[in-house]
Amino acid sequence: MNPPPPWLAEFHRQWLRARGSRPLPASSPFSRPWDDLLDAADLHSAELRHHAAREALQLASSGFLSLTRGRHQLSINRIRLPISSEPWLLSLFNSQVPSDSLAASLAVVASFQSTPHPLFPDEWPHWCAALTTAFSAGRPLRPCHWKNPDALRSFLSLVFDLTSTPWPPATLVRDADIALGRPTKTIERHHRALAAALSSLTGKPTPLESLGLISSNSRLLFDGPLSLTFPDGARLHSDALRHGLSITAADLARASSISTSASRIISVENHKTSFLHLAARNVSRDSLIIASSFPTKAVRLLLTALPLSLPHWHFGDTDPAGFLILRHLRALSPRHVAPWLMDWIDHPDSPPLSAWDRRTLDDLLASPLMHDCHPDLLRIRSANRKGAFEQEARSPLPPFPSLSSFPPDLPQP
Repeated sequence: MNPPPPWLAEFHRQWLRARGSRPLPASSPFSRPWDDLLDAADLHSAELRHHAAREALQLASSGFLSLTRGRHQLSINRIRLPISSEPWLLSLFNSQVPSDSLAASLAVVASFQSTPHPLFPDEWPHWCAALTTAFSAGRPLRPCHWKNPDALRSFLSLVFDLTSTPWPPATLVRDADIALGRPTKTIERHHRALAAALSSLTGKPTPLESLGLISSNSRLLFDGPLSLTFPDGARLHSDALRHGLSITAADLARASSISTSASRIISVENHKTSFLHLAARNVSRDSLIIASSFPTKAVRLLLTALPLSLPHWHFGDTDPAGFLILRHLRALSPRHVAPWLMDWIDHPDSPPLSAWDRRTLDDLLASPLMHDCHPDLLRIRSANRKGAFEQEARSPLPPFPSLSSFPPDLPQP
């Protein structure tokens, strides 16, 4: 039969939905009520249904299908696909056997696992091993799935290339596409999947900004007084709104002037908890609080537009990644950025440093932007563990830092 009849195409579609994602062999034949199948295939007339019955009987006589018959010659109650006929059905529609897809995907992962990673030498093989474990059990490991080996190979190649390159701070993702020799918008198109892969690779929430990449139109979450004036005379004021507003990099770039009545800037790494706690305490509205893990283009635009005399404190985690965020902020900001509540606190049961953590510590200690943080960085390296690094460990939070407490000897931006 060429092409396959509509009822068989519908049968194949329903089989794929029910069995196509299972890499292990089925234990019982797949079956469907015959009349329901014809209705789903939009075969309603007596002529079309009789023709479909003749086709099914022919396939059953060849051993490809099994039918439960009625009393009449063309009467069929139920259609079954013997387990031995599943490869026939898949080949008929050029579909890949699930077990073959799984085997091919496992081979793809094994190939990448054997490739040394220049920047994540420990994390990369561990992540590939986790993919192997999940796939072998027939499960995905977000954002990766074993169903499409070619798509998996392409995505792992993108993740490997992206994480193998030491990107300069504030590299636009489109410039990264060009540097990697990939079509423009490749990274943007896979933004969420890449962020999920980075988080799975590193074991903690890790946005693309952690690699030094920024999107063309990022969004900034903030609380506090902020006014934007646009070339057409329109104005945007945040005075009447509380506890978390967002604004895009496009709007910040379009504004002809940006101002604030706040007396300080406080950037905070954790936007889900710590930002909300600080925003709730900003009753006097004398602080401009911005959520910033690895700084985005929107963060850079805002910090550049505000007066240089406005002091800026950053409240972040105290593991190597948290201090790396502070360094990125200092590299992008035109003003000094002082750490707030970022003195390292030891915790004997905390996770040990990974190879990436140790390498990041070395980079931070070598950076002229981080001289004032050397005591804490050296304590982390000496202990070889992360300590009580999460911001939630700083509870209850003290009052906001006073203007007189801003350190005068910070590294020059």
